[in-house]
Amino acid sequence: MNLKLDPEDIEHRGILRDDDVRLIRSRVGILLSIYFADGWSQEKRKALITCLGDYLSFFSSEVTHFQVDDEPKMRAYKEGGVPDEYRRLLDLPETDSLFVYLKQADTAEPWDPSRLMFMGFGHRKSKVWPSSGIEVHFSPRFVFENTDRFVGLVRNWSQRLEAVHGSCGLGVLSGPGSENSADAYYYPWLMQYPALEYDAMGSFWTETQNGGSELPRSSNWLTILGNANVERLGGLEAIRAFFARLPHAISELRSGSPHSGRIPASRSRRASSAILSSGR
Repeated sequence: MNLKLDPEDIEHRGILRDDDVRLIRSRVGILLSIYFADGWSQEKRKALITCLGDYLSFFSSEVTHFQVDDEPKMRAYKEGGVPDEYRRLLDLPETDSLFVYLKQADTAEPWDPSRLMFMGFGHRKSKVWPSSGIEVHFSPRFVFENTDRFVGLVRNWSQRLEAVHGSCGLGVLSGPGSENSADAYYYPWLMQYPALEYDAMGSFWTETQNGGSELPRSSNWLTILGNANVERLGGLEAIRAFFARLPHAISELRSGSPHSGRIPASRSRRASSAILSSGR
């Protein structure tokens, strides 16, 4: 299927249906992944719930369901802020993991990964899965109509969570657990459009449980690098010099409270987190 670089076309034609029952199994949309450390800490868990609140400030009228713990069925979401069930997760001890999963669901399309979804993991204090993360779906229309607003949102979330790495762009959206070969409805999209973003967080953590979860998993339209990864590339100024002649923009992420708008470059030699935009 030849999609146009148009949000309406992507949302209406960028879907893949099951050959047998003709239900939606995957789609193309905006996919954001942010990985961060210390997901067991109260600070990071509060930051995650705050990010969820930001998301709902835009989409609470469109989100329909959310999951609590390992309940087999999702609960109906009533328009408003963060569900009380999720706010109570902040009382969990460090030895328990935090999980939130909220989406726009259609009962007639039970396998549709949805163009709107927020999934967050704050893993318990353990050496097995040392990193945590959020995976978020956005409608192409939301991003295309105001890219500055969207980049600002990603910048604030990356800063708030003290991102280790992350990436964002047009990607294949698929449901949790659909990354196995028998349910690989994301694969045809990647065959036709190799530059699409794709992420299966559980697979990433499993594959890196013996090391490597701190290294960037991917790069795309937006690439998020934490302090250590910026330093691995020689520092922020070295990155700026490398991309000086290319259509990339680099935003530095300062420590402390989130900033809005353009963040000026630091003149110190201190390592800095950054968001790289490819300009695509």
